[in-house]
Amino acid sequence: MMNCLERNRNIDMIRGFAIVTMMVLNLLAIVLAEPAPFVLRLIGSLAAPLFIILSGFMVSLTADRHSFSYFVFNKGAWIFSVGILVDIVIWQIYPLMSIQVLYLIGISIPLAYLTCKLKSYQRVATALCILILTPILQKVLGYTYFPTGFYLLSGAPILEVEPQTGIINHWFVDGWFPICPWLAFSIIGVELCESFKRVKPKAFASALLYVGSALMVLGGLSFVFAYPPTFIRNTWSDLFYPPTIQYLALVIGASMLIFRFFIGLENRRLSLPFRPLSTMGQASLAIYVAHLFTISHIITWLSGGWWKMNLGWYLLSYVLLLVVMWAIAKFYSLLGENEKRWVGRVSRGLVLAVLLATVVALVGGYLPPPTGTIHIATGFKF
Repeated sequence: MMNCLERNRNIDMIRGFAIVTMMVLNLLAIVLAEPAPFVLRLIGSLAAPLFIILSGFMVSLTADRHSFSYFVFNKGAWIFSVGILVDIVIWQIYPLMSIQVLYLIGISIPLAYLTCKLKSYQRVATALCILILTPILQKVLGYTYFPTGFYLLSGAPILEVEPQTGIINHWFVDGWFPICPWLAFSIIGVELCESFKRVKPKAFASALLYVGSALMVLGGLSFVFAYPPTFIRNTWSDLFYPPTIQYLALVIGASMLIFRFFIGLENRRLSLPFRPLSTMGQASLAIYVAHLFTISHIITWLSGGWWKMNLGWYLLSYVLLLVVMWAIAKFYSLLGENEKRWVGRVSRGLVLAVLLATVVALVGGYLPPPTGTIHIATGFKF
């Protein structure tokens, strides 16, 4: 049976795999000049579901050792704050407007803890209700092409589209990662971990294999025979705009099979080629921030701007980016526990300083107030 160290290493491998696929998509959206190949879009669209499922999985794995307040303030609020940092520093936009993935994870962590208290069938029913409710809300409340009408911190416009929905709609229905359906993925992560702790390893592995395969086949066939009405948001070519039933079935099944593969790597020789993924998985939040900054500010500067590369240069850039991010993670893994604690303290201090500086700049008039096409309420019909 897998010991604690092996289990954590294999979970880090899943997180590392999610990082690798995440970089595929974000680099595509920012540097590629030509239409993205479907296979790369498909690979990149695995990242967000895996991260969100893993967040719920880890909450369940550590729920017995911590209280609800820990998951609210130590985990959820920290990740939420990093999301604000990303909006301000990397994208240079007003935060909290269109719910990017770190906001969703920050919100879902304490909610996932609460679902740990439910029975298995109650968790499954809750996740299913959210997934089923999603297309209904998209139809009733509307799903915008681009979820913001706000200007950059500089005062320049981002992208104004008509008809536009409101902030509340972005958070619940049509933001980058709205609560519906993505909260369901966190609950699925909780259920996976509770099953992992409750049943025998072979039975758990078999369930992942059979259920994951069935969902993936159904999702794949539905893409072939009933291709969903999706679109590319500007240049963000994920397959989940909007997240359709076809995509949800496909990606939940794929995620289960990915879990099955990596959790099943109990043999050290078999897991050896995937150790670099484990290294990256240990520093996933730092890599998330670092890779976005590197792509949007360094690679675009070297290439002359956004959307300047052909596929060949994109692939070369991806390999170099992968090496740099692995080096950052490897450096972090070599630090002692005391040094890692200091890195954490300094990181939290820097995030807090940026947030306070932004508030002061707004209050003092050094930044223009949020302007543009501002919609607080929902309104347009799909």
